[in-house]
Amino acid sequence: MIHRHVISRIFLLMELLRKISINLNESWLDARRNLDMRIGLLETDVLYDDLIKQYGSYGLMFEQYFTQLEYASLELEFVYYQVQQGELPLFLDECDAYVITGSKAGAYEDHAWIEPLSKWIVEADKAQAKVLGVCFGHQIIAQA
Repeated sequence: MIHRHVISRIFLLMELLRKISINLNESWLDARRNLDMRIGLLETDVLYDDLIKQYGSYGLMFEQYFTQLEYASLELEFVYYQVQQGELPLFLDECDAYVITGSKAGAYEDHAWIEPLSKWIVEADKAQAKVLGVCFGHQIIAQA
């Protein structure tokens, strides 16, 4: 099943990011400790029913991952946006960084929620907002 393959790729990417973070300079980590960070999770889909029990949601997978990182002493706050329901950050400074999750949809498909997301991405880029796209997320960033 393609979707399970995508999820395994997401977990491989998360593991790679974890390994990279472990190799970061210790003084940088010390400087980052005890700071607050608000991360916006732009969920672009819901998981298949048989995966919800194990993983919860795309956004929850990222929240669990980020809170387990080496520098997780940061006070992390997560804000969820349901993109398919028209929820996008109203202001780019609502969060310190954003993650655009995977989706069963393709970046080039004609769904009503993709155009507003693409416009938001363009504005985020102009404002030099920190945005990470994973799977569908990186595809829609490239397309926008």
